[in-house]
Amino acid sequence: MSGNYQGNQEHGRSGMNYTGWNVQQWSKSEKKSLESLLQRMLPRRIKGIERSSYFRHLRVKLLTHNPYFSQDVSDLRTLFHIPAKQITDIDLSQFTDRKSPWDKNDTLDSEDAAGFWLEIHRHHFLKAPLGDWVPPLPQWFTDSAHILPVFGENAQISWLKKEPSIPERFIKYFNLVIPLDRCIARLIERYQLPWLCGINLRRYIMTRRVAYLRSIFPYDIEINYVTTGIGEAFTITVDGIDEFMTKQHWNEIFNKYIQLQQQYYWERRGEKPHSRQIDLDRRKQPWVFEINDLVYKEKMAGRKCGIDRALELLSKQEKLPPDGVDRKTASRLIKSLNILFQPCD
Repeated sequence: MSGNYQGNQEHGRSGMNYTGWNVQQWSKSEKKSLESLLQRMLPRRIKGIERSSYFRHLRVKLLTHNPYFSQDVSDLRTLFHIPAKQITDIDLSQFTDRKSPWDKNDTLDSEDAAGFWLEIHRHHFLKAPLGDWVPPLPQWFTDSAHILPVFGENAQISWLKKEPSIPERFIKYFNLVIPLDRCIARLIERYQLPWLCGINLRRYIMTRRVAYLRSIFPYDIEINYVTTGIGEAFTITVDGIDEFMTKQHWNEIFNKYIQLQQQYYWERRGEKPHSRQIDLDRRKQPWVFEINDLVYKEKMAGRKCGIDRALELLSKQEKLPPDGVDRKTASRLIKSLNILFQPCD
């Protein structure tokens, strides 16, 4: 797993001393009088805590209760003439001349309707033709998806006057030619949300279903699939790690991303973890290495030395455990060490 570590470890743990000073124990007046000096010596003080991963985590968790965010979403829905409540199920029976594959469906589910709105919107501004996969839809629906809001100085919404500033590594997830993409980028930037939550925000704007907000993960996680000497594998990049990252956050990342991928690979293998996996602690016992080294040296010297002979020699040298060693156990441990130690050329 790879991580994009953006923390600064050279200044020590939070609250610990820097060149012998315990800053955390100073009074407010002392800190204020030496603030400029502290900012030079402790540069992370310049960055406010409100831009930390800790605050981003809280913003995401409380997003469904944020009235400012809710108002901004309402303004966007008004801008694109999306119905006040939400895009609801669409009755397709009103279109008597509709053709396959929609001739057997009388109702278009609201979730599907939202998806079609997003696709029609995207195709329209990329000047890409729509295929037969689009069902017949009400005129207001397509008119809404074709709306081009005004951006820049004359924007109807004040915060859309500013051009979104997307970090380079996340630009590929946005196409600023598409109006809604531009709005989503500004919304993420405005509330300091993870850049990869764009899909959730698009769906939420269309449907107002809070499930899309509740499923936003506080960190930007990218998974890349690779083929290595061990076969299929994956690389995970965690963006924005700082001094506020905790073990609990790592556990959340493992449970949500890594564990799911591993379960998929176990299914591809056709089995689950079992007792045949190697227990490293058992193999790190001194007598196991003694046996292995003895067998190896005798082999390299051109002499035969099996497990029984090795146990006999080490027993005479009193290098085995007081309660003895089971021959089958020793054989199994040495065989597994050979697998681990032998070159893989």
